Amino acid sequence: KHKAELVRDFSEVPKVLCRPWRLTQVFLNIILNAAQAMEVRGSIWVRTEEAAGKVRVTIRDNGPGMAEEVKSKVFDPFFTTKPPGSGTGLGLAIALGIISEHKGTIELESAPGMGSTFRITLPSRDEARAA
Repeated sequence: KHKAELVRDFSEVPKVLCRPWRLTQVFLNIILNAAQAMEVRGSIWVRTEEAAGKVRVTIRDNGPGMAEEVKSKVFDPFFTTKPPGSGTGLGLAIALGIISEHKGTIELESAPGMGSTFRITLPSRDEARAA
């Protein structure tokens, strides 16, 4: 709360067949990483929406963004931009694994000075049961 304002924009979405505590871990990792990357107070937007019968959660920030070299490695286990002893580099690797377990996808858009946007798409409960 001291590093960023959290702006929520939640729409009605279909139910998702999931382990809620695992998805909470994903969202928390992304939000905390965004806040920790901010050099000055900023904003983090979390939006939910239905997209072609699926559920999309978008987490966007106006932090410093990432260079292509960093962006290409953020989901790699043990990769971190934090100083030694301040991070394990497992948060986003774990997040990717959790989203994959839920048969979903996670996309990242980021550029230096432009912030970062994570788009998580999950199958609806009905779609997951049909698969």
